[in-house]
Amino acid sequence: MNIRYILGVSVIATTLVGYSVYRIGTKRWLSVVAQKYEEKSQLSNQASRGVAATTDAACLPSKPNSQQLQIQVEEMRNSSDVTIQNRLKAWKDLFVFAPDSTEANKCTTLSCAYSKTYPDRVKYMGDLFEIFYLRTGYLINNYLTRSRKPYEGKKFQDYMYFDDEIDSIYTLLNTMPDEFLGMTYLKVIQRMATELVLSFNPLACGQASTGGYILMFDNCLHTDRYTFPEDMKRAYSASESILGSMMHELGHHRDYQLSGSKYARGNRFSERDEWKNLSGWYIKESTDAKTGKVSRQWDNKVGNEGFVSAYAGSEPGEDFAESVSAYRYSPYQFKKDFPKKYKYIKDEVFASEEYTEEALVVTYAKQLTQGVRKAVPKILEACFSTLDNYEANTSWNKLFEGIKIERNIYNCIATRLEDILSEEVSTLKARHLQACNALEDMAEIHQLVINDISDAVKESLGSKLKEADLLRALVQTKKASDNYPLIQLIDIYLDALTKDEPAREYLQSLDKEYARLATSLSEYPSNYEAEKDLFLNKYTFQKVKTAYDEMLISALGDYGENALVLFESLKKKCLDIELPPYPSKANPKLKPFAGGSEYVNPNILSCINDNIVSGAELVVDQRLKDFVGPLLVAIVDNKQKPYRDLLNIVYDHLNQKLLEEIERRRKVEATEVAEIKADLTNIVKSLEIKNLEEFMKNGIKKCAKKVEVVIEQKRAWAEQLKYHQVNIA
Repeated sequence: MNIRYILGVSVIATTLVGYSVYRIGTKRWLSVVAQKYEEKSQLSNQASRGVAATTDAACLPSKPNSQQLQIQVEEMRNSSDVTIQNRLKAWKDLFVFAPDSTEANKCTTLSCAYSKTYPDRVKYMGDLFEIFYLRTGYLINNYLTRSRKPYEGKKFQDYMYFDDEIDSIYTLLNTMPDEFLGMTYLKVIQRMATELVLSFNPLACGQASTGGYILMFDNCLHTDRYTFPEDMKRAYSASESILGSMMHELGHHRDYQLSGSKYARGNRFSERDEWKNLSGWYIKESTDAKTGKVSRQWDNKVGNEGFVSAYAGSEPGEDFAESVSAYRYSPYQFKKDFPKKYKYIKDEVFASEEYTEEALVVTYAKQLTQGVRKAVPKILEACFSTLDNYEANTSWNKLFEGIKIERNIYNCIATRLEDILSEEVSTLKARHLQACNALEDMAEIHQLVINDISDAVKESLGSKLKEADLLRALVQTKKASDNYPLIQLIDIYLDALTKDEPAREYLQSLDKEYARLATSLSEYPSNYEAEKDLFLNKYTFQKVKTAYDEMLISALGDYGENALVLFESLKKKCLDIELPPYPSKANPKLKPFAGGSEYVNPNILSCINDNIVSGAELVVDQRLKDFVGPLLVAIVDNKQKPYRDLLNIVYDHLNQKLLEEIERRRKVEATEVAEIKADLTNIVKSLEIKNLEEFMKNGIKKCAKKVEVVIEQKRAWAEQLKYHQVNIA
């Protein structure tokens, strides 16, 4: 027998102003007048949807994790645009049935309010429900309308979800599509007391109202407890769980949302022709032979076999809600059995997002691609300028098919892409419950990401892809003049260093130089193609840069003398001023001396460091300008990064010279200190001091003059050791 609902029953079940409840197991009817949900707050419908990943970005657990939820709720509170005041307004009715002893009204967080109101539930319930509210905009509540006490015979605790139901809500939260968040006509999701049902429809699983709420009954939460008539059984297992049941009720609210402001009967999204025609829905009129009363009810042309469940065959709204539930939690079966409905729900309700495992892989790959694509320009720029060596990585080979590129540059790009992708994957796994399984096959993920970013990578490579051709073309230069000096390439390199992108500018400079020289060539060599490869290997950007660095180090080979002069001048300056307490500030340039602090006064070292930058720059500027000439003037004057790199080389030289100097002085001072101690010992012996008592009586007067003479002789030593930390007491 196929149950048919009189037209409007669904409307009554969703916009009802008054209803009766029946307690299973009794013959007593309980009448309760329920008024339309009164919205008492001005909450923003857009609750914060961001969920911070944990530090180690582990997979989101399939069961609630108390510690993780605590971290998550704190971060969501900080990022949520829902104010504390509005949150307080939202949950003030949460504990309206609660005993006064709960003290929940003293709480300043929703989590606290739940925990105080329901102390016998799992510890993480409060955090989970607050996260649910902040992400969705919906409050898990036990209070509906203006009732001020529970239904007769029901205890306060009967109105809150049980522990296993709470775990299912966690799963719902982490699998709920974005389109179902912050819906206009939904504010509260309430569990009705155990064993309560709608009086006019005892088999109803739940109730979705445009008045702002969803009611969930035992029928929804524990289908195994009740026996439904055969024609009311649901065909899809997903709908027999709290996930399927709540998604069904959320489907009604999605129906209201898509209907816009005109959500009355006849204007619902689910009653539009496009949806009705998929099942042949129409209004059937019948006239009572005795009374002559005309009734109108929904009927269809496909029968029960044309619906996800027999319940879906009752009217278009239930057909829509059941299909939404099946689409989300039974996608394979739904797509197989009802391909047209599947496509309609996909396009019109879920913004083309699908939830089969294959589709989730594609969806997550698109999200991963966004992060990877954003990083591509910086990765390419860094890799074309680096001198670091990178290990081989073959995961991204297909991205560079048909592109000739230096192996180390390829390895650099592949390694950095892999790092970005791994970071994005970890973040997704920490935020989406189904991501761990969907992202298990990284080979497939690589391929999907490569397909999506291939064009962007090739576009970003741009002029860089011409590197090989530009460098190889310079073989003409080699053939035109056997004495073509490397320094000319270095000049081009130095000129490129004044630009923002050295590698690219270097190639452009080579291209210009080649064009200039090519005009003077009368013919190309016959073995041009073979010579091109040889020239490329010899004059790559990386090798020219290395040659330049070696040349610079060679040019600065005698800089140690300049560094020593600079050190001596600064030391003298620091000895002539009143030194501040050590250290005056952190040492930004000179490296710590291993063991050197025993021989160098730290106050003086600190003083030298305070003055080293300006002093070094003066010497370096003149030295570089004298050696290189006008090619480096722009670099020196503008203090660009190449100049700072050169200055760091100078500091390295300076450090080395100082280390050598400190070692030399350490050896000299060790000898001097030994001599001073020997002299002092001889002084004591020469005074013929036999015991301390005799010395105390007459030793000072007797020996004072001799001691003064010795001290005068050693005054020069003391002056020399003024900046040394040597204990000669």
